[in-house]
Amino acid sequence: MPDLVTLTIDGKPVQAPKGTLIIEAARQAGIEIPSFCYYEGLTLQAACRMCLVEVEKTPKLQVGCTLPVAEGMVVHTDSPVVKEARKGTLEFLLTNHPLDCPVCDKGGECELQDMVFRYGAGESRFTERKVHVDEKQWSPVVSAMKGWAWARSAYRTAAWCRRSFRTITIISNATSAAPASTSARWAR
Repeated sequence: MPDLVTLTIDGKPVQAPKGTLIIEAARQAGIEIPSFCYYEGLTLQAACRMCLVEVEKTPKLQVGCTLPVAEGMVVHTDSPVVKEARKGTLEFLLTNHPLDCPVCDKGGECELQDMVFRYGAGESRFTERKVHVDEKQWSPVVSAMKGWAWARSAYRTAAWCRRSFRTITIISNATSAAPASTSARWAR
């Protein structure tokens, strides 16, 4: 039996095996920590910053998808500071994203849309013109992945793509055709 660590998440005592990530310990306790780039079993990225949590006795917010639990740790996943940080992260992710959620064809199926409604980041302070990229098929490898509709559509419609590391990680882990670098995803 693995060594168990006792911690507190949102006032709830939680026990988890040593080495468990905060995001997984919270999930096991029925507490959701949002994330766009984390999937159990895939390489850890900590790229989206949606899983930021407040850990007592640490000076800054911590990334819940890469931070392992520790004995006596006290974690807050829904504090005002965390909510404001997530709202800012969403605003940044939406910099070049069309803010047409109410009429988007992905209505009800989009994690980004759900988070925008949850954290109230539907309006942007950015006044600059959004960068628009015409639709195109960026990768036949992604298009061929049956059952991964989100991956196919994300690569065909760049305007709705969050350009997260999720797709890059899945392609890298699932095929031998890993991209040379993730910077290639920004190429036009």
